Amino acid sequence: MTVIGLSDNAFEGALDAASLQGMNNLKMLRLHSNQLTGSFPSELGVLNNLTSLLLSKNSIRGSIPSTLGMLTRLTALDCHSNALTGELPSEIGLLDQLEVLQMNSNFLVGMLPSELGMLCSLERLIMDENAFTASLPTEIGNLMRLTSLDISQCALDSSLPSELGQLSALKHLSVYDNYLTGEIPRELYGLEQATMIQFSFNHLQGSLATELGLLTRLKELSLSRNGLTGWVPSEIGLLNNLALLSLDTNEFTGALPSELGVPSSLAFIYLYNNNFTHTIPAGKWRD
Repeated sequence: MTVIGLSDNAFEGALDAASLQGMNNLKMLRLHSNQLTGSFPSELGVLNNLTSLLLSKNSIRGSIPSTLGMLTRLTALDCHSNALTGELPSEIGLLDQLEVLQMNSNFLVGMLPSELGMLCSLERLIMDENAFTASLPTEIGNLMRLTSLDISQCALDSSLPSELGQLSALKHLSVYDNYLTGEIPRELYGLEQATMIQFSFNHLQGSLATELGLLTRLKELSLSRNGLTGWVPSEIGLLNNLALLSLDTNEFTGALPSELGVPSSLAFIYLYNNNFTHTIPAGKWRD
C-alpha cells in the first residue's frame, strides 16, 4: 500500500501508529479534517518512504517528536489546526526535500530553530497563530525557493532580520500582529517578486525608504498600527499593481504625495490616525 487517504470524515480516537507498522512502501498519509485525538506518534518516523503527511484540522495534542527528522523524503508536512505544544524540534532541518511546512494554529512555543535554514527545497513556511518568541532566525534567508512566509499572530519580539531580503522568490510575507521592533530593513525593498507584505500590528519605527518604489508587483501593503514616521515617499506611485494600502495608526507627517493617486488598481486606502498636513492630493482617486 502506498497511499492512505481518509481525510474529510469523522474518524475519532487516537492515531494508532501500531497499525502502520510494516507499511514500508507508504508514501502518502492523509488524515486531515477528522476528529483524531491523542499525541503525535513517534512511531511515524519509521515510515521512511513517506512523502506527504497531512494531519491538519484534528485535535492531536502534545509535542512534535524528534523522530520526525527520520522522514527525509517528505515533501509536504501539514499539521495545522491541532493542539500541538512544545517547541519545533531542530531535527526538522533534516527534511531537505520538504516543500511545504504548515504548523499554523497550534500552541507551539519557544524559538524557531535555526535548522529551518537547511530546508533548501522549501516553498511555503506557514507558522502563524502560535506562541513563538524571540527572533526570526537569520538562517531563513537561505531558503531561496521560498514563496510564502507567514509567522503572524505569534509573539516575536525582535527586529526583522535583513537576511529576509535574500529571499528572491518570495511573494507573500506576513508577520503581522507580533511585537517586532526596529526599522524595516532596506534589504526588504529588494523583494521584487513580492505581491503581499503584511507588517501591521507591530512596533516598527523609522520611515519608509524611497526604494519602496522597487516593489512594483505589490498588490497589498499593510503597515498599519506601528510607529512609523516621516513622509510617505513619492515613489509609492510606481506601485502600479497596488490594490490595498494600509498606513493607518502610525506617526506619518507631511503632505500626502500626489503620486498616491496614480495606481489605477488601488481599491482600498487607509490613512487615518496619522499627522498628515496640507491638502488631499487630487490624483486619480477612485470610488
